[in-house]
Amino acid sequence: MKARTGFTLVETLISVVVVSLLMMIAYPKVASSMAKTDLRSARTALVNAAASARSAATESSRTTWLKFEGNRAVVLARPRRTAGAPGSNADTVGVVLDLNEAYGVTVTAVSDSIRFNPGGFGTDLAASETITISRGSHAESITVDALGRVTK
Repeated sequence: MKARTGFTLVETLISVVVVSLLMMIAYPKVASSMAKTDLRSARTALVNAAASARSAATESSRTTWLKFEGNRAVVLARPRRTAGAPGSNADTVGVVLDLNEAYGVTVTAVSDSIRFNPGGFGTDLAASETITISRGSHAESITVDALGRVTK
């Protein structure tokens, strides 16, 4: 009689059950780690956008805004220097960040924009502006003070 090679159906089913159990145990940790990583990335993108708004204000001697439109953030500079869409009175500096699409996060800010004067200082801020970024049960925040400094 010839020797058989390979696995039996029972051995294969046991292997599938063991791997499935291990995946069920590991999935919540992996999902939580991914959410935290996305939050950190979104926070870094917002910090960079605030730094971009501040540096654009000092470099161009114009007032700039870090404007929030839902989960999107955009840096605007006024007065307008380039021809653009009719009815628009500001230049867009850099790209529009869609934080929900890129990282799956929700952005919550007290006001809809943070303004930087040509000296790079935050204006119209009583003390500071806090922006909260959340995903699921995790949240991160950044703060822009009246001097325009950004802290995590």
